[in-house]
Amino acid sequence: ATGTDNWRKATSTPVHAAPTEVDGRVFVVSTDNELLTFAAGDGTPGWTYQALIEPARILGGSSPAVSGDTVVAGFASGELVALRAGNGNDLWSEALSRASRTNALSEIRDIAGRPVIYKGDVYAVSHSGVFAATDLRTGQARWSLPGTAITTPWVAGDVVFVVDKAGQVICVSRENGSVYWIQDLNNTENRSKK
Repeated sequence: ATGTDNWRKATSTPVHAAPTEVDGRVFVVSTDNELLTFAAGDGTPGWTYQALIEPARILGGSSPAVSGDTVVAGFASGELVALRAGNGNDLWSEALSRASRTNALSEIRDIAGRPVIYKGDVYAVSHSGVFAATDLRTGQARWSLPGTAITTPWVAGDVVFVVDKAGQVICVSRENGSVYWIQDLNNTENRSKK
């Protein structure tokens, strides 16, 4: 009503992503790959989770996704981690990274786009070339495709869209990861048809 601060907390390193607030808890990832939690009402610090610290990273960050009592966070190390929202206990972890001898940028493993939770699966893409679906409950990989992006996947019905680093929209089957089509947004012919 007034725009005044309800609370303010200092973090040991900067935060470059929006926080996620669910059920009275605030979840945010700092630039040193630490997931921090706070009480939404008064800012009281809660549990924390420290992922692998990565010296090379994208300046932006990813917001955690929450479903029920599970929080899923992506980190600059390429780790996709699921934790209990209430206490921070580990549920599962998956590495969305793939090294390439021909591409030095594959060493930047960031999951810069927010993970998406939809109908019991988690969809995420890393900068180092992995676009994947993971079972939210078990952490088992459902499918994985080569794909390099810093964007959040978008789930719509039975398909998942992602815009890759090259500027292509990729449409895949939500069920098995089959690629339905790829559209190059940089193609001037496509723009002139409009």
